[in-house]
Amino acid sequence: MLTYFIAYLLCGCIVGFCAGLLGIGGGVIGIPLLFLLFNLQGIPTSISMHMAVGTLFATVVLTSISSIISHYRSGMILFPVFKKIIWGTMVGCILGVIIASHLTGVYLQRIFGIFLWGLALQYFLKNDISAHDTFPSNSKIFLATTSIGTLSGLLGLGGGIFIVPYLNWYGVSMRNAIATSSACILPVAVIGATGYIYAGMHVENNLAFSSGFVDWLAFLGIGITSVLFAPLGARVTHAISPVLLRRVFSIFLIFVGLSMVVQSI
Repeated sequence: MLTYFIAYLLCGCIVGFCAGLLGIGGGVIGIPLLFLLFNLQGIPTSISMHMAVGTLFATVVLTSISSIISHYRSGMILFPVFKKIIWGTMVGCILGVIIASHLTGVYLQRIFGIFLWGLALQYFLKNDISAHDTFPSNSKIFLATTSIGTLSGLLGLGGGIFIVPYLNWYGVSMRNAIATSSACILPVAVIGATGYIYAGMHVENNLAFSSGFVDWLAFLGIGITSVLFAPLGARVTHAISPVLLRRVFSIFLIFVGLSMVVQSI
């Protein structure tokens, strides 16, 4: 148990560092790492992906609180915009968890791998977004944010990776978009973690400290070190060419995504 707790601590170092370095949520890096660690512990492949997603959702609850406090103190959260996007995002997250609970681990693994390929392409090209002047109607916002929430709930992502570019598209500055997105991530993560706990309540695994599809030992290990290493990643960002950084990361995502898809065949 101690060996795996140390592995979770190291996983948290990587997750936090990459989150600070690249401005992404922990799920993109953390889920593949947890998936590997759960497989090494003998967790069946039918549920190891669900365990990875659920556990990462729980860690996002912890790490997002400090982020929200910081953004709130700086006055960067746009609460009128938050009110426009939060309801659809939460509804979508519920739908995503329900869909995931009815998928086998193999299909969930393939979907995540394919998503990483798409994300890699977006990072490699990284075209600037041409902003619109105004937000669309409330019904269109609800439809778009429900789609965002569904992907978040299905893939174990807090949603920032989708919400930030969506807000940029409608003229919200990057700083305000990140801050407002952080305010959405906490309720989405709470819904996601709760949903995965409930969905896995009747599924057996050999982890001593778990509730449903959430492993609390992994939650603790990742939570401790990810918070500490995120600022370090943010500092390193300023010393590396952004273009080089994005392209190296995109190649890394392609290999991780390929590995997950190949393992599921």
